[in-house]
Amino acid sequence: MSASGSASVWANRLLVAQAAFALSLARVLVHHVRFSRWRSSLGAARDGGPVFPTTDQRRAGLNGDDALAHRIGRCVDRAARRLPFETKCLVRAIAAQWMLRLRSMPSQLVIAVHVTDRETDDGYHAWVEHNGHMVVGRCDPSVYQPVMILSQGTSGSQAASSKPT
Repeated sequence: MSASGSASVWANRLLVAQAAFALSLARVLVHHVRFSRWRSSLGAARDGGPVFPTTDQRRAGLNGDDALAHRIGRCVDRAARRLPFETKCLVRAIAAQWMLRLRSMPSQLVIAVHVTDRETDDGYHAWVEHNGHMVVGRCDPSVYQPVMILSQGTSGSQAASSKPT
């Protein structure tokens, strides 16, 4: 294995370890501490409609930051599979939001309810978006109605986009 390949492996392992720590902390907070005491660590609440990618954002494709954001999302999912406790979408979204914030990368954590089905496990969902792309909690956003959007590292004009029809 080359030196750069070895460095890449260790960089991914470090990201997975950071994700495992963030997931563990997020799980404790979600289950044992009032949301109002730590909500500010996730960014500012947005007024207005949901944050979904615009056509221009979809066409723009991925840049270097987007690739890192997706790598963080994969590491969060990988760490979640290896932990000895269940981590649902909210805990995963919180961990990803924190990891993106540590790297000064703009993102939005979206907490939403299913438009028609609120009785099953899929009735509520959380995901994180970076530059209009879902990083964690991938789903069809058109079947969810956002209840809360927490944005970090973006101005209101950057975060604004249109709702899918």
